[in-house]
Amino acid sequence: MIQRLHNKEIDYDTFVNEYRKMEAMNTDWFGLLFRNTVNHNHNVSVSGGTKTVVNRTSFSLQEQLGEAKGNSLSNFSAASNTTFHFGDRVTVNFLLSGSMNETQGFAYEVDPFNYALNTARTIPMYHDDGTFFYHEKYGSLSTAVAGKNTYLYNIQNELDNTGQSNKTQTLKGTVDLAVRLTPRLKFESMFNYSFTSSKQKMYATEFSHYITQIRGYEFGEVAANSPAEKASLLPFGGLVQLEDAMSNDYTFRNSLIYNETFNLKHRLSLQLGVEVRSARMEGQTNKRYGYLRYRGESYAPLPENVTTDISGFNINRSLHEEMRTGSRIVNRKNNYLSEYFTAVCNYDSRYVVNLNARMDASNRFGQDKNKRFEPSWSAGGKWRLGNERWFDQARWLDLIDLSYAYGYTGNSVESVSPYLIARDGGLSDEYKQYILTIQSLPYPDLGWEKTKSWNAALDFSLLGGWLSATASMFRKESDVLSGKDVPVENGMASAVVFGTKMINKGYEFTVNLIPVRTQDFTWQLQLNSGLSRNRIQYNDKVNTYLILTPSIFSVGTVRSLGPRMFAGGVNSFYANYYYRAGNFHSTG
Repeated sequence: MIQRLHNKEIDYDTFVNEYRKMEAMNTDWFGLLFRNTVNHNHNVSVSGGTKTVVNRTSFSLQEQLGEAKGNSLSNFSAASNTTFHFGDRVTVNFLLSGSMNETQGFAYEVDPFNYALNTARTIPMYHDDGTFFYHEKYGSLSTAVAGKNTYLYNIQNELDNTGQSNKTQTLKGTVDLAVRLTPRLKFESMFNYSFTSSKQKMYATEFSHYITQIRGYEFGEVAANSPAEKASLLPFGGLVQLEDAMSNDYTFRNSLIYNETFNLKHRLSLQLGVEVRSARMEGQTNKRYGYLRYRGESYAPLPENVTTDISGFNINRSLHEEMRTGSRIVNRKNNYLSEYFTAVCNYDSRYVVNLNARMDASNRFGQDKNKRFEPSWSAGGKWRLGNERWFDQARWLDLIDLSYAYGYTGNSVESVSPYLIARDGGLSDEYKQYILTIQSLPYPDLGWEKTKSWNAALDFSLLGGWLSATASMFRKESDVLSGKDVPVENGMASAVVFGTKMINKGYEFTVNLIPVRTQDFTWQLQLNSGLSRNRIQYNDKVNTYLILTPSIFSVGTVRSLGPRMFAGGVNSFYANYYYRAGNFHSTG
């Protein structure tokens, strides 16, 4: 206002009136942008049946309004479970469930909480006539108006012209079959299928601040076909990002279960099974400028390239390349095959022995047949010392158990690949060609992460549970993948390799004490103590020429992308690689 007064745009009386108005302005931003939430849930369940067929069906409806206006969640789900009993030997169970979920949120730098927290209360939301009050806000340097880097901003206008919606639909079905072959032998089979579809939409219209700073001027500020409009990167429309994803998963498991009791003392339980799992994900992301939300959600044409800004400075920019690199297609599939065996032996409720074995196979290591399979096993034992005969007279002792377990497991890391992974690097200004950039170096020796673990525990309870405690010690040793520096001639300065060991060990201790326990009142005290130490032994290999030399696999040819060395083997030079007409080329 002082600047406007000096420029003779207003007189002194107007200056005083506006000053007094600002002096009394006290905008409650939290009151304008937030609300008291109202959430409601509705559930309906119906069950019934006969001796042969039993069914339970339920429906659920949920709606949550977020504290910030414009943020909400709604969910509808349904489930039906039907069980058929065919005599005493065969049982079939069908479970079908589905849900629809939708959320509304904010996008493109719109954050009501930070705005309400940091914006001066002397700034109003509306003019006296009810129209939006806009203040200036910093943005990108304009290509259409010389020296312009501030644009008009109103938070409610941003809420009206930006947004994000997520819609997710799921459908799951499970069939369980149980057949009692003999009084002691049972066959169980399970098939599970799930389907998930999600759609995400983020948009910003041409009236938003986010798009205004890309356009370089306020909407309608410059004349049509003017030099300013021709120098704009986005003269028409806004931005929309669409993302669709679909996943299909299934699990098929079959097992034989054997239970036997000998002389009412010795109980034996055996289980042998095989499991097949598959997970496939398909999706795409599409980024489009020129989005016309208020014109039937159509698209306006974009300028092919803006070579100079309004001042004649060479910028040579285009949004087409950003849209191209911001769009992608995802197609990923993981398959697993597992065989497992479990044995539990319990003698006279005093000695318990447990054995678990499992063989897993994954398509993550298709290049090496020896690494497709990974055996996992564990063995444990428990001595129920409190059930021994010499404790029969100890009325004060409820139980005392000693247990020990040792195991070996494997983990398939899906974020690392045995092959070189490259992504589109866009159009190179230097080569005037589309190039590839390395996302991750190949690791032909990729295998399972392996973990050895053991733990020992003591459990006891005294005086009818008045005092009980559990103490355990554990140790894990894992051979894991981790980052390692490699020669930059490989195309990256680091890669993920084996050679790192992670050791985790410690103890846990819990004591429960019940000083007072009556029919109407219980006073319980609990003490917990624990310690966990982690130590990492990093890869100590020395970088050599042969470590992690990546390769590109193409039809009929294999070309190395590794470092090229001079005759002396000491000096090296860097190489850039780009893709042209189906072949890989290098330039020193």
